[in-house]
Amino acid sequence: MAPGHLIILLACFLLGSSATACMRENWPSKASRSLSHQSTSAESEKTFIQSSLEGHLLSDERLREAEFKEKDLDHPDHLGFHASKIHPIRDGFFHYHETDSRSHGFSHSLSLLEVSSGEADALLAFKDGIGKYSEGALDDWTPGKRSEYCSWTGVTCNSQLHVTALNLSSLDLTGSLGPSLCHLTYLEELHLNLNFLQSEIPPELGRLSRLRILNLEENFLQGSIPKELGNLTGLQILNLGSQGRGFNGTIPEELGQLSELQFLNLGGVYNWDTEKVNYTGSVNQLRGTIPRSLGNCTKLWYLDFYGNKYLTGVIPEELGKLIHLEYLSFRGNSFTGAVPHQLGNLTRCKYLSFGLNKLQGHLPVGLANLTRLNVLDVGFNFFTGNFISSTSWSELSRFYAYNNSFTGPFPELVLFSPKLVTLDLSNNNFSGNLPADLGRLSSAKLFLYGNKFDGVIPEELGDLKNLYWLWLNDNKLTGKIPASLANLQNVYEMNLGDNNLTGSIPCQFGNLTRTWFLGLYRNHLIGEIPPDLGNMSELKYLYLFKNNLTGSIPVTLNNCSELGAIRLSHNSLRGPLTHINFPALELFILSASGNKFSGLFPITLWNSSQLEWLDLSNNHLSGVLPQFVVLNIWRRLQVLSLGSNYFSALLDVSSNQLTGEIPADLGTLHGLKYLFMDDNNFEGTIPTELGEIADLLELDLSRNQLSGPIPVSLSKLRLSYLNLSLNQLSGPIPVANSFSTRYSESFLPGNPKLCGDSIYKPCETSAFIDDGELDPSPVTQQTKSWSLYFHGISMTAFAIGASVGFSTVIGLVFISKTWNHLPCSISV
Repeated sequence: MAPGHLIILLACFLLGSSATACMRENWPSKASRSLSHQSTSAESEKTFIQSSLEGHLLSDERLREAEFKEKDLDHPDHLGFHASKIHPIRDGFFHYHETDSRSHGFSHSLSLLEVSSGEADALLAFKDGIGKYSEGALDDWTPGKRSEYCSWTGVTCNSQLHVTALNLSSLDLTGSLGPSLCHLTYLEELHLNLNFLQSEIPPELGRLSRLRILNLEENFLQGSIPKELGNLTGLQILNLGSQGRGFNGTIPEELGQLSELQFLNLGGVYNWDTEKVNYTGSVNQLRGTIPRSLGNCTKLWYLDFYGNKYLTGVIPEELGKLIHLEYLSFRGNSFTGAVPHQLGNLTRCKYLSFGLNKLQGHLPVGLANLTRLNVLDVGFNFFTGNFISSTSWSELSRFYAYNNSFTGPFPELVLFSPKLVTLDLSNNNFSGNLPADLGRLSSAKLFLYGNKFDGVIPEELGDLKNLYWLWLNDNKLTGKIPASLANLQNVYEMNLGDNNLTGSIPCQFGNLTRTWFLGLYRNHLIGEIPPDLGNMSELKYLYLFKNNLTGSIPVTLNNCSELGAIRLSHNSLRGPLTHINFPALELFILSASGNKFSGLFPITLWNSSQLEWLDLSNNHLSGVLPQFVVLNIWRRLQVLSLGSNYFSALLDVSSNQLTGEIPADLGTLHGLKYLFMDDNNFEGTIPTELGEIADLLELDLSRNQLSGPIPVSLSKLRLSYLNLSLNQLSGPIPVANSFSTRYSESFLPGNPKLCGDSIYKPCETSAFIDDGELDPSPVTQQTKSWSLYFHGISMTAFAIGASVGFSTVIGLVFISKTWNHLPCSISV
């Protein structure tokens, strides 16, 4: 080569090298400036659980930002897209093309723009599937601001403009969770919880290989859990709780591939906080069995199947391998079989619930190894045998074993749980004495009812100064009520009913100034009601029925202005009722039947505007029921639920000595369901206004001196029970509506001047005309008959109807067969 040519080539080489060096020197600064307008300070970790959990669920690993620092910008081959560049298409599909790995900074600037445009379009495609959202929440998500997508609401990017987190929780999003998000291939966190999304979970989410957090809790998602989620092998949090009835598929076996999973919620609302004893929100309705493969997810510390209702089968023993579990709930499903003994390996467990299932057998003794237990719930199953004997549950604060068939003595384990605040052993078959050591617990709630405990109530229970609920009812406890229980000045409810307690009511109970429920019913208590009970200023329910109490109702009860329910029936109480200031009380139940109360009827009851249940039957009250001139009682009567009892609007003044006419104003009690005024001395006619009580179901006016015709208005009522017998009624029995199917027992015996088809007396003579004269002939007392009932609950009507129907069907079948085979001989 000529020397001149060589000089020229050398000069060109040096010039080209200098230009290339300039390009490499200047390009990073331009790239940095192009990134300066992006949101680089957005929060990188949208933590899912409370900071008090000290990061149990969140790994400190991030996608290495070191890969996207200056050397990545200086060296095009390290951008992460050396094999392809992405061209966006708005319909959600992407095309991939080869790119030259030797390209210069200009080519990589182009690649960054194309990548950013593609991820922006993926976000816009997701927004297209959203219907509504909180005001202003996604207004910045617009095509006109595509280049600023890293600063959009809820979006977090890394230094390479890749979306790494999307947090759109609690934005009232509606619509569909579409597949477009699967194109955010660098996504690590997806938070869409606390919204109203209603689609199925797209299986395309299984492509997000970098995803660590998938939180979709509390939406209205439907269908099944996609098996493709099993491809997310780096997933640490999967929260699919509280979707509702539409989320009703099975749990895929593929979830067992999530070896990094630490948190799995397939049930109700997140409930790590053990102070939160009630769940809120919807639950899922997943069905099928628990996959045994979940035993491979050995990093799990939270596992929740709460409330799915249709999950069945046995609890897999493989779950015993999840030795890091701190929270495990099977509550509210249909699991059967025994609790696997392998769960005794879960020594870190703090919350363990088997409640509300169909589990059976003995609890495994290995559960005694769970020394960190804070909450143990085995309630509402079919467990049997003696309870676990353990002295190692020193951290236990809540223990639920209600509604099983446990037997044996009081479980001694609770006596070694000084932090216990709730103990519920109700509705089992525990027996023996209550231990005196029970008094050393700090229980705020103590439910021991529905067992076979006997012996006396320990005096030491009075030491539980912080006790809020004491339920010892429905046992076989004997002896006197300890006066020491009056020391429980924080107790809200004290129920000692349904036992064999004797003696009198301690007058010291007047010190229970915070108690609003006092139940001493169905015992053998004697003596008078202590006047000191008038000091119980918060008392709302006073249940003393079915004892042997004597004396009168103390006037001091007028001081209990909150008193709403007084149940005193079936004692030997006597005296008047007129000294009680009923309008000053919040009374909605007054039941005092089966006593010896006398004197005039307490007319101030009519001013008790909240009264829903009144039973003064079987006493010695006298006088005239007044016309309800200022009637406020029962204007809006409704069914009242109180514990396991259901009360409907009732007026029962039967078996007294009341006189006068039946007040016509009773017809204004439109919510009244039961009206019993039998066995008194009422006279006059039956008010036609009673036919205006549209909700009336049962009416008994028998054994009085009523006369005149039966009002036709009564035929409008759909009465299931009617008794007008043993009166002096006359004239024809109405035949309209329901009266056409009445049986004679509703009107007979007595009423000699009644006529009608119901009693087989035609109304064709003057013998049935009311001439104002009462029949002096004696009448026979009548016992209540099932024939007095109809409209679905009459046994007589049912029997006759069933017989006639059966005979008719058999006859028709026989006739049909005979007709079809008439030419042939009949063989038997």
